[in-house]
Amino acid sequence: MIWGERSIEDYANRTAATIPGWRSMNGRQTGDPPKLSAGVVSIAGQDRPPLRSVAGADAVADIEPKSRDVPAQLGWHLPYGITNGLSETELKEVIIHMAFYAGWPKAVSAMNVAKRVFGE
Repeated sequence: MIWGERSIEDYANRTAATIPGWRSMNGRQTGDPPKLSAGVVSIAGQDRPPLRSVAGADAVADIEPKSRDVPAQLGWHLPYGITNGLSETELKEVIIHMAFYAGWPKAVSAMNVAKRVFGE
């Protein structure tokens, strides 16, 4: 890692104390840092990047159980999304984004709920 010059004097001591800890972890990250970096760069370059993104097996493991109830709850939430200014397209994009984390079968179930709600 490259550290810039400290420019905020109020934080200089704390920053100086944390840099050795960060240096000791540099290059020892678990997972696949280059893959994560490529994903972040890819998302940042999108015209409409997702508002949230989950990375790493531990994070996916945390959200996966919660995602099981999503299709059942969508019949209630989707109309409120429309009421609060989201378009049908935006809501469908959220479902597609969810597929990568919750799995395609759950996303297909969610899309079927959306089709019923939107009268398609």
